[in-house]
Amino acid sequence: MIVILNGPLGVGKTETAWKLLEYFERAAILDCDYVGGNVSSFDYHNPASVRIATESLAALAKHQKSALGVGDFVVSGVFENPEQLSFARSVLSQVSEPVVTYLLLAERGTLEHRVRKRMNGDVEREVARAHELSSILTSAKGDLGKPFDTSSLTVDAVAEMLWRDIQLLT
Repeated sequence: MIVILNGPLGVGKTETAWKLLEYFERAAILDCDYVGGNVSSFDYHNPASVRIATESLAALAKHQKSALGVGDFVVSGVFENPEQLSFARSVLSQVSEPVVTYLLLAERGTLEHRVRKRMNGDVEREVARAHELSSILTSAKGDLGKPFDTSSLTVDAVAEMLWRDIQLLT
């Protein structure tokens, strides 16, 4: 199984992914921040760059599955449009199925609080980017994952609720 956690910067995708691992027997996290985003010249607005990063993610998953026996994956990333997410689902489904996708969201104030709490780099730029991504994701036409509001929830609660939903889907 592959669970994709989509959502804006600071919504809690990575923390939720780590918590979700506890529910699987043998799973791994694939964090898009470290595949593509670790390259200084990576351009998130260039479709070819995004495609290469997604293919790299799938290659990593394939390797972990064959070499380490990992059966399930939780992917944490930002897929800004339905085409990016559809491509990711398509490529990742060649590694494991089913592929389920959630769009994690949070109210504007909650999102800002979470970004500020992280204190990564240029906080004001990150807050602005979090709000920009939130607007992009909530106004996009098409499927970006099953919407899930994390605003008033702890990471533990989000993971538990997602796990219950995953069990219903599979």
